[in-house]
Amino acid sequence: IEVNSSEMENREQYWKTANNNYARNAVSSNAIDYQSLQQKWHYDTGSKGEIVFSTPAVTSEQIIVVTEMGWVVSINPHTGLEDCSVRIRASNRSTPTVEEGMIFLTGGADQTLYALDINNGNIIWSKHLGQAAVYEAPLYRDGVLYVGSGLDTNANVFAFTAATGELIWKIVFGGEAFF
Repeated sequence: IEVNSSEMENREQYWKTANNNYARNAVSSNAIDYQSLQQKWHYDTGSKGEIVFSTPAVTSEQIIVVTEMGWVVSINPHTGLEDCSVRIRASNRSTPTVEEGMIFLTGGADQTLYALDINNGNIIWSKHLGQAAVYEAPLYRDGVLYVGSGLDTNANVFAFTAATGELIWKIVFGGEAFF
């Protein structure tokens, strides 16, 4: 895909979470003429697995993708080259959220919420949720990270301090929390 870097640098908001907004309705103010798009580069996940359910998170300097095999990969949006990658466990279908220099994502079947350093993929903090959080994309707002977990009727919703992972509150949702 052809990317004009000067346009990217002037944008205040990138595609930093699932569907790009808090309502998660995939509405964007950007109109794209798909007929004018040209492929600039291609990235092959290869042995790291496929991107099955998650969507990339995009900043001016990184495209963050998550694979089914638990890899979190940072790709340079200008060159298509991999900046870094880290495997955080087995199956992962979470769409990452990027804020405060961190990548937030759920670990899928390992029942863990992760905060990774966006520059090198190192784990800054992690929290075991006690329930699978397979598809959930963490929601960030005003320094607080919200995430649901659980594939049964006892699902929980959590609020964490994004910078430290400190639990603010936890409530029983009373239903399933798939997305």
